[in-house]
Amino acid sequence: MILSLAVALLIGALATSSTSLVSRVLSIRPMVYLGRISYGLYLWHWPWSVWLGVAHQEEFRSVRAPVALVGTLACAVLSYHLVEEPIRRGRLSTWLTLRRVLVAVALIMAVTLTWSTAIRHAPNAPRDKTLVVVGDSVPFRLMEALDQAATKQGMAIDNASRGGCPPLSIELQEYLKPDHEGAGDCTMVADIQTGKLEADQPDVVFWWSRYEIHQCWLDGRIVGPDQEEFWVALKQDLDASVERLTSTGAVLVIGQTERPGGALAARCTPEDCHPLYDLMLNHDEYRRRWNQLIVDLAASDDRVRTFRLDPLLCDDLEPTAAVAPATCDDKQPDGTVLRPDGSHIAMDPYGPIVAEKVLQSVLTAAG
Repeated sequence: MILSLAVALLIGALATSSTSLVSRVLSIRPMVYLGRISYGLYLWHWPWSVWLGVAHQEEFRSVRAPVALVGTLACAVLSYHLVEEPIRRGRLSTWLTLRRVLVAVALIMAVTLTWSTAIRHAPNAPRDKTLVVVGDSVPFRLMEALDQAATKQGMAIDNASRGGCPPLSIELQEYLKPDHEGAGDCTMVADIQTGKLEADQPDVVFWWSRYEIHQCWLDGRIVGPDQEEFWVALKQDLDASVERLTSTGAVLVIGQTERPGGALAARCTPEDCHPLYDLMLNHDEYRRRWNQLIVDLAASDDRVRTFRLDPLLCDDLEPTAAVAPATCDDKQPDGTVLRPDGSHIAMDPYGPIVAEKVLQSVLTAAG
């Protein structure tokens, strides 16, 4: 809404004044030419973004995004001069009668429908196993690398994770947002997961998250891990999630939450700190209690397996008791850190390395 109003105001300003700075900038020849090919830019940006994997990504792809931009621009220029202009003003404009246009549209639709139907019903290459990933933004951002690692092992992998949510169907209270507003409503993850499970019929479901200890809504109130009723409700939500995630016969592998990297401390100040970051940094007892809940569950339920993620991401040994700050050493030999923000793995160059280690641990745990 705000963007639409801003664009409307800009258009109005340009229409009423041709001498403004914005008007002069938009009147230079390169900008005018971009306006002429803008429809082609609109059409071509999407296939290039999808093909190069820059669409719907939470982090900027510094190498692929410029390539997608250049490819979009090149295709828009070509389609403008070879397709749009000949149709508007060239010989094609006289050839394209109404009957010929209708026939061409019918043929294109028939070819497209036949091709898409053949692709949908074509047998997939045989895969040894199928794995579905559930969790928060950490596995979500790692999915491309996990997919590459799975392909090497002849596996199929699918993503049912959602940033800012655990695999539990609960409502979190979003930081600095009014009650029940923001991205904290994670109740929809159950539908996402069920859809993937029914479509993929996976052998393994992998759970990786850190939002289980986040404050949430319970009976119209916000409760946190410092309250015992929070843990009673968490255990009930966990049991319901296990039933859902194993309903198609999959083995559920839950990764025990790792410690954050040292860079997380830089995201907090004495005056301002996201509640989850504060819990991760200064109240490690809650992460430990959650992990112990998972260990006990795996020991009593044959459908559930578990393993420790901490040794895969941290170079130092995990303390035997909670400490504060609860960060670990994830510095790499070249002086960089594995997780620049303390949570998410740096995809370049560490994504593929971490993905292969995590996937191998998941498969080992699954048996």
